Amino acid sequence: MDRFICDKCKKEIKYKEDLIVVPKNTPFFVIPLSLKTFHNSCYSKKIKSPSGFFLLGPNPINSKSYGKFLVAGYVILLFGSLALLSGVQWNISKLSFNSILLLLIFAYFMIITGVPKVLSHYRYEKALPSKNAK
Repeated sequence: MDRFICDKCKKEIKYKEDLIVVPKNTPFFVIPLSLKTFHNSCYSKKIKSPSGFFLLGPNPINSKSYGKFLVAGYVILLFGSLALLSGVQWNISKLSFNSILLLLIFAYFMIITGVPKVLSHYRYEKALPSKNAK
């Protein structure tokens, strides 16, 4: 079993319920492949500290709200893309630059938000045991 160390207290994280995964500080347009791990309590102390008052992100990747954000964002982008592309006939030679750009933005958004979630699951969450499993 892999050992995961909290970035704040430098102690081992033993259970997936205690794990918080956040991306390292990267610009928005870069896919955050490097992730930080925290104990749940250490992360909440960091957020409640004076420096955490101004901290708008990073939000935990392995939280339920992040998953709901992803689904909502994908649905909104998908329906927005379909609404804008509904007037386009599906002939490659007739696709406009705006249509192609919109599809690329949709694909990029899915990659930039989905890749860290998948990495978090396979690197950390899947490797750690649950408190309830004995």
